[in-house]
Amino acid sequence: MSIYIRGTGSFQPGIKLTNKDLEKMVDTNDQWIVERTGIKSRNISDGITTVEMALEAGKRCIKDAGINPEEVDLIIVSSVSTEMITPTCSSFIQHKLGCKNAIAFDINAACTGFVYGVANARAMLKTMNMRYAIIIGVDTLSKITDYDDRSTCVLFGDGAGAVLIEYSNEESKDNFHAYLRSDGSLARYLTGVNRLNESPFVDRKNSVDKEYLDEDMEELINNSKYLYMDGREVFKFATKKIIEAIKTVSEMSNTSLDEVKYIVPHQANSRIIEYSARKLGLPMDRFFVNIDTMGNTSSASIPMALDDMNKQGLMSDGDKLILTGFGGGMTWGAVFVEWSKHK
Repeated sequence: MSIYIRGTGSFQPGIKLTNKDLEKMVDTNDQWIVERTGIKSRNISDGITTVEMALEAGKRCIKDAGINPEEVDLIIVSSVSTEMITPTCSSFIQHKLGCKNAIAFDINAACTGFVYGVANARAMLKTMNMRYAIIIGVDTLSKITDYDDRSTCVLFGDGAGAVLIEYSNEESKDNFHAYLRSDGSLARYLTGVNRLNESPFVDRKNSVDKEYLDEDMEELINNSKYLYMDGREVFKFATKKIIEAIKTVSEMSNTSLDEVKYIVPHQANSRIIEYSARKLGLPMDRFFVNIDTMGNTSSASIPMALDDMNKQGLMSDGDKLILTGFGGGMTWGAVFVEWSKHK
């Protein structure tokens, strides 16, 4: 049973925020940011919504795949920053794209969300005898970024990426494999706060689960409206788990890393990617990296990278790819998949 990537699309909002711009906002400088993250610029929303960015990426993806919107069977949107709890972002996308026959729902696995979405889509296409799925990663992290915090505001950008995959019943080797993991005991290292329960029945002093959260986490939830990240701990976590995920999915597919055309990692930090490449004994040109102009766009980073690769003509039919991510939760994972636009 086969899964192929058939089309891609992406969207970046209009404001380009450079490191020089950030120098005017916080105590930082371009050299420090580039050396520690690899980021030179990122795009920031000037008011365009998460839904609108996802919609534009979805439109471009369907056009690139060359199919009719009514042929789409499934839409999965991964995000931590949608405007509404309900209806879901995917519901708007399904309607606005004209995908009237598609099942639509959202997921949240933070920056690993797109990888989780691809794995979920493949499982549903297979078990429900469907053909086409669109997976969209989209985030407007500027909504929850503290632009007075130099340790985080230099990292994040806004954007959306979409990928269309096709499931085929043709008899062939199974060319898709997924490895997904999570560890909630590490949740405190990367957090983003939603609205707390403020109903008239709630005593705010007792509204946090004391058995689960330590005092530092409790303070974060009660006092912060922004993303929080323990950069040192996230770096240690990410470098370990990316290597684990890449090796595992390679073994699951009975494919050596030498046979993989590209590894497409979550674009969080160039140093994480470089460290992983060294430990795996692979040259950096086997990893696709565009963080320099994108920043960390959470769920959107991998599909935006795939669209960038597609536009550059870097892939040919039959190329084997490993997509790998890590994020809040903590979550991590990888999928092994083939590119085949012209199947």
